[in-house]
Amino acid sequence: MHAVSEFGVEGVLYAIACRRLPEGTVQFVTPASASLQVGVMDRPAGYRVAAHTHPANEVCVSGGSEFLLVESGRIRVTLFDEAWGEIGECDLDAGDHIVMFRGGHAVLVLESARLIEVKQGPVDVHAPMKCFRDSVQGIDQRSA
Repeated sequence: MHAVSEFGVEGVLYAIACRRLPEGTVQFVTPASASLQVGVMDRPAGYRVAAHTHPANEVCVSGGSEFLLVESGRIRVTLFDEAWGEIGECDLDAGDHIVMFRGGHAVLVLESARLIEVKQGPVDVHAPMKCFRDSVQGIDQRSA
């Protein structure tokens, strides 16, 4: 996989996967229109970001974006469109991440892994957290 790989169908972006980018990288890997913004920034010791806030920006978001960072181990992510057609897969190692904007996904842990997951919020704790492709949820209990 190249350093940054995009997964999409007919010009619609579903996910962006990033392997460890070269040292010195300062780049947002998501387009400005994406509902979740992810940047990778290497900064030298002593570099300072001035104290700041971000202006309020009211937006309407439908669906839920998700970010997975592989802190350790190795995983395989399979990506699906809204009709559960497979659109791609990628293996991610420690330090790699993927941002998923739409469709579905499955995760297979290839080597024991620690993942950092960030989802679009807020979350309704009384509603189902996931919509499973397979009618038997038990087969997905060990995956993200």
